[in-house]
Amino acid sequence: MDWSEAQHAYAAPREICRLVQKNVRYETEKTDQWSPAMLTWERGRGDCEDIAVLIQELCRLNGISTKVHLYFPPSGKREGHAVLVGECGGKTWFSSNGSYEEVKSEQEVRRRVARLLSSRENQLWVMKLSEQDVVKLLGTAPAGSVAVAAR
Repeated sequence: MDWSEAQHAYAAPREICRLVQKNVRYETEKTDQWSPAMLTWERGRGDCEDIAVLIQELCRLNGISTKVHLYFPPSGKREGHAVLVGECGGKTWFSSNGSYEEVKSEQEVRRRVARLLSSRENQLWVMKLSEQDVVKLLGTAPAGSVAVAAR
């Protein structure tokens, strides 16, 4: 499936995540570089923020508002992790590397990411990026590395 077909293949977040999970594999980057959604799709690989940006763009094209959450442990010595968080049909959901999980709250997302990063949830710091924030960041490296948690 090419990018033009993928853009409107599915309209629900769960289906969009499945599409991405089937077609894009997680791969750590040597140098952390944020990639536009189309490039990640065409390459068929990306790290956590590339996959989050891809799903965010597919959701945006289908009228679903989301935010990329960047979580970092307090030490700064370990890498962080990017996930996508959204609401659809009154339910909060998140995607980590293409997965789809419904959760009760953003606090539950934080708890799950803390486990992935082997950190305490109250020690993680988070940045929440809207679609507009992500557009501004594309083509530039973020302030820290976020590629760590594989599927």
